[in-house]
Amino acid sequence: LDGKRLAAPSTTEHAGLALPLAKVEVQGTRHINPDILLAQSGLQEGQMLTPEQIRKATARLYGRDDLDYVETEIKDEDGKRNVTIKPTEAVWSSSRLRLGLELASDFADNNSFSIGMMHVASSLNSYGAELRTVARIGTHRMLGMQLWQPLAPGSPWYVAPSMEYGGTSLDIYNQGLRTYRASLRYSSATLAAGRIRPVTGTRPH
Repeated sequence: LDGKRLAAPSTTEHAGLALPLAKVEVQGTRHINPDILLAQSGLQEGQMLTPEQIRKATARLYGRDDLDYVETEIKDEDGKRNVTIKPTEAVWSSSRLRLGLELASDFADNNSFSIGMMHVASSLNSYGAELRTVARIGTHRMLGMQLWQPLAPGSPWYVAPSMEYGGTSLDIYNQGLRTYRASLRYSSATLAAGRIRPVTGTRPH
């Protein structure tokens, strides 16, 4: 058992029965807007849900990959159900860095290498925007930035403007002999819009 991620037991008088949700709230977030987590859980006041359905809804939040733990408190009072979601954000939830190394060779004259880096800064505003920066040095050089901006807290719709600048070196051959090396450079700017698939996740057992 992964004890770190098990939800706290419910305080319910009508376990197993569907009751209307009187109150749903998110407590304890540091960087993530609680309204985003509430929207992604799909829980709304007035819904008729059982405790198991509520736990399945809050388990979707694990699909975000930036939460270590999601505790769900369920309390019944006067024939209605109150739900409190208490997420624990991962220590890297607002800033993530990845590094990579790429080596290539034809075991003759063509050899290349690249060192890559990607940094993601999350929860930049109340809508949950992310700034993604990608850089690469070596035979292939590149620097790119993209702002991923949801249109509302927890909304699957987004816009994503981006810019990229890069360059590479290309060897020119004549009758099998390398004669010189050319440098190629490029730059681009794009604006994308779309809809992401709903967040899904499974509560660890």
